[in-house]
Amino acid sequence: MARDAPAALTTVKRFRPDVALLDLGLPIVDGFELAERLPAEPGLHSLRLIAVTGYAQESDRRETAAQGFDGHLAKPIDVHDVDALLRSRSET
Repeated sequence: MARDAPAALTTVKRFRPDVALLDLGLPIVDGFELAERLPAEPGLHSLRLIAVTGYAQESDRRETAAQGFDGHLAKPIDVHDVDALLRSRSET
């Protein structure tokens, strides 16, 4: 877990995750910019990105999809919703 984008970028150098849940309202650098930076890191080109946000309108979901996110979860998130997103990719 990282509390901001710089910490996330440092963490992925040690731990190469398959999935990242990104809060869009991160301090310093927002989740959209972090979503652009992470796949550029060595070994992360196929990283799955899931947006975590307080915004849940259809327009918000379209925006995260257009920005390359693989999923969109509105806060408070439910572990069952995370599980469903992860399974939807692994079953295809």
